[in-house]
Amino acid sequence: MSPNPLVIRQWKKSFDVGKIVHPAIAMLSVAAYGYLAYQMKGTLNQHKAELYGLCALSNLMIMPWTIIVMMPTNKKLFKKYDEAATVTGSEEITEVGLPRGESAKELIDWWSTMNVVRGFMPLVGAVLGVWATIN
Repeated sequence: MSPNPLVIRQWKKSFDVGKIVHPAIAMLSVAAYGYLAYQMKGTLNQHKAELYGLCALSNLMIMPWTIIVMMPTNKKLFKKYDEAATVTGSEEITEVGLPRGESAKELIDWWSTMNVVRGFMPLVGAVLGVWATIN
């Protein structure tokens, strides 16, 4: 793993790109699936409307997941980033005596796990969307 300040900066850069790109992609998917659900509502394809509605919902769920589940860890990582911003050159931050799960590495590992879970939400939507389309 990279030295502490570097890994925190890398995480922050990834976070900054992701906070712009991923919500836009999710909202496009929500809008598309929502439109399909609305268009098929009350037709002979009501079952497809319901599946497309679930697709939209599964894509939309990344937002409450991020705010409710991931935000506490994000805030801790933002604090680590602010601390790392004061370090120059090849200096390292020594993290000794921290409670378990509070080091930069452990926080990023936990954030990565939560991010994988979040990534499955649109995947579920995509699988349901394909299912609705081919059935």
